[in-house]
Amino acid sequence: MINIRKGTFETNSSSTHSICITKEDTFVRVPEELKVNIKDYEFGWEYEKYRSTDEKFAYLIMGVVAGYSDNFVEISQKLDKLIKTIGQWVKNVHIEGLDIVCYNNSMYYDSYDGYVDHASELEEMVDALLQNDEMLKRYLFSDDSFILTGNDNEDGYQDIKVNYEYDEFYKGN
Repeated sequence: MINIRKGTFETNSSSTHSICITKEDTFVRVPEELKVNIKDYEFGWEYEKYRSTDEKFAYLIMGVVAGYSDNFVEISQKLDKLIKTIGQWVKNVHIEGLDIVCYNNSMYYDSYDGYVDHASELEEMVDALLQNDEMLKRYLFSDDSFILTGNDNEDGYQDIKVNYEYDEFYKGN
């Protein structure tokens, strides 16, 4: 089904996510342990601002898993790089709710009930963070970096309004 909203053609799904990553060196305390259970997180149409390290880490993991879902080896390499990079700063990194499944002689990652609406659109952000350790550190550990979720069904969409320089990644459909 195709709807026309705001003068453009779109599919019937309309979640919007803006990811703001500060360019300033405003780190908060880096935890000794980073532990998330993917099934505890859903990022969809709700109007919400996510700032915690756990929320941003879960969002990123689901972006890796869903964004490259057809390539088990690539997902494994990206997760390995992500965890090793974070391991430079955090003593213990633990991810629950992420299983490896074999189906029809192919291997897949399954994140149970964890969810980022249309996470496959996060490849640009995932690649940027995995190629830039300092940006990854600012994304995860700074309170000035956050994820805004919402939708374009109403005029209530939140725009990033901050008074510092930042990188923005936008996921919408």
